[in-house]
Amino acid sequence: MCGLPGPGTNEYSTEGWKVLGARTMQFNPSTTPAGLANVASSLQGALDAWAGADARAPRLTATTGSTTTSPVADHQDEAMFGALGSTTLSETFTWTWSDGDVESDIVLNASAAWFQAPSEGSGCYQVAAYDVQDVLAHETGHLYGLGHAPNSPYNTMYPTATTGETYKRSLASGDSLGINSIY
Repeated sequence: MCGLPGPGTNEYSTEGWKVLGARTMQFNPSTTPAGLANVASSLQGALDAWAGADARAPRLTATTGSTTTSPVADHQDEAMFGALGSTTLSETFTWTWSDGDVESDIVLNASAAWFQAPSEGSGCYQVAAYDVQDVLAHETGHLYGLGHAPNSPYNTMYPTATTGETYKRSLASGDSLGINSIY
């Protein structure tokens, strides 16, 4: 379970790609575990956190048009719940092409315990589940071209999450510096 958040740091890393223009990210609602609703809204909240940190970053819009159930290099950004290793909470798969196009597919582990907090609140809910928007904020950072901040546990791009945390819905200074360095 999480505790109240501490300060973030200026740490960031980049992956070497960037999204070239406005795009649509398709979410497959048929993969949603029981007890969750309107995950596309949580995805949009995560995308908006990054877009709000840098006006130059391309606008990404979440929709529910996907039927994809696993990552596939098809030039379409997609998100879904699916099978991942038992210790993997989520993963972003990214492909780059010689023409500069970049695609990222996000998979949230369907076997993990999930919840949707009504807001970021104090940054921590006392539940034994992971907040969908908190985890998607991290994964959409990868989509925008950011890597992990392995020494900064309160940054959105820190490589792990704890149950109940919601504070990574908001970017730390290093997260903002990272997206600003790309766009």
